[in-house]
Amino acid sequence: LMTVRVAQKIGLKQIIELSKDLNIYQDLPKLLSISLGSAETTLLNLTSAYSTFVNGGLKVNPTLISRIQDRRGKTIYVPALSGKCVGCDKFIIAGEMPSIKKDNLKKEFFISGGIGLHSIDQLLDLLKMDLPIYGIDVNSKFEDDNYLKKIDELKTFIETIKDEIYS
Repeated sequence: LMTVRVAQKIGLKQIIELSKDLNIYQDLPKLLSISLGSAETTLLNLTSAYSTFVNGGLKVNPTLISRIQDRRGKTIYVPALSGKCVGCDKFIIAGEMPSIKKDNLKKEFFISGGIGLHSIDQLLDLLKMDLPIYGIDVNSKFEDDNYLKKIDELKTFIETIKDEIYS
């Protein structure tokens, strides 16, 4: 599995440190099974951690209230967003593929999140940049409503990018 290979490559120590920095877990055992999701956390902690990736490494404390408006629609309260960059010195957190710059990438990384047939051109551009890409995680964009893989679309995707990967 991709998550196990990434955990072996990065090392459990760094994963445990980052998970503590992101407040996902406080007391995480040093077991490879954590890369498969064997540890427990709360929904609020996990939501906070995911928001860090979406916000380019900035950890934002989650809030249940996004804004309060009066009866005329005027916003009277917006919670202050504050946070710190977590893991920015250790890992590459890339939210959008076009924003990746070769000069910033020295560590191996994997590409994940929303990759589908619509991403092929951007992905091919990245692969031509000779970046230290460790793997490409394709998942939900290649599933139907019943969470079954769309085999024909996966084959098309692989056939399209394989020449660039193996060149």
